Amino acid sequence: MATEKSAFKEKCKRAWNAVDYALWRFRKNMTWKRALYLLSPVLTAAVIFGCVMIPSMRGDCGEMTEYSIRGTTMYVEGFGNMENYYPGIHPPWWNWRKIIRRVVIEDGVESVGVAAFKDFSGLKRVEIADSVQTIQWAAFQNCRLLESVTANGVEFLGPEAFKACENLRGVRMGSCVSDNDTQIYEMAFQNCVSLETVVVENALCVEEKCFQGCTNLQEVSAERWLKIADLAFSGCKSLTAFPLEEVSNFLDVGEYVVNHDGVIIGQAVFKNCVSLREAALPAWCEEIPDSLFAGCTGLTSVMIPDGVLCIGEDAFRNCTEIESIVIPESVTEINPSAFSGWTAEQTVYVYRDDLFAEGTFNSGAVIQVLE
Repeated sequence: MATEKSAFKEKCKRAWNAVDYALWRFRKNMTWKRALYLLSPVLTAAVIFGCVMIPSMRGDCGEMTEYSIRGTTMYVEGFGNMENYYPGIHPPWWNWRKIIRRVVIEDGVESVGVAAFKDFSGLKRVEIADSVQTIQWAAFQNCRLLESVTANGVEFLGPEAFKACENLRGVRMGSCVSDNDTQIYEMAFQNCVSLETVVVENALCVEEKCFQGCTNLQEVSAERWLKIADLAFSGCKSLTAFPLEEVSNFLDVGEYVVNHDGVIIGQAVFKNCVSLREAALPAWCEEIPDSLFAGCTGLTSVMIPDGVLCIGEDAFRNCTEIESIVIPESVTEINPSAFSGWTAEQTVYVYRDDLFAEGTFNSGAVIQVLE
């Protein structure tokens, strides 16, 4: 038995030595040209598979629209609206969500469907033709690598359309000639923490929490503001200025804040915008809503126009950098907590001594009555 084991080990050793010698000869005589020649069938097969087999996917995505995937780019072409993909329904390209890097919406397409590209973690670029007027709910939600969006023809941006696109830095909308307003609905850009600029080149309506949590947002410009709803810019810590005094009119905004043209500024619009330095309310403003500037710890100056009738709850809570504020004669009501968090080093100037009932002024600020 021992002799057989010894003979078997000897055979294995000789076989290994033969293989090792063959590999040594192969490496010694191998050149790049020979290696490429030997591997050429494998490389050819890989190229054919990568360039022909993978990008062959295509199909319908609406009554008159279709999609095609070529490489890492997806194209949507045709006429009319894309299909909507509501919760529980994935688009046919769903399994490509980690592969697609670029989406091109061709001219003729009029809308991007509900959740069409939601959670596409590899998507970096989106090119939207001017014919696209609508981007539906959650169309690009959680596309965390997406960096910029240009949508010149878009007039309707649905709720959560770009929510949590953490790498999105710039947005430009509405530069096409159009008589229609641009509507940006609830939470459309909520928690886009890298977003710095938003430019809309026509009239703009902004719904609730639209830019909430956009901590790097520095500039938002529009040709004309028609609507700013509750919490629209709350938590925008880098927003240093906002042209409220240049706003010609607000319509249908917030809760119970009405002037002769309709409802104006929503509640808590600039809450916790700690970099906001100055604020001048428009001349037609009749009410300062609840928590409008609450937590704006960097605010140093506020101009309240004559014509304001009431100041809401927590309107200027913790605005500790304002040395003094003048309340115009038109004001007939101030919520007791409007200036909560203020200290004895701050002064609220009023023209009437009956605005605060005894013991109800919830603030450490000094009240000074003007003659």
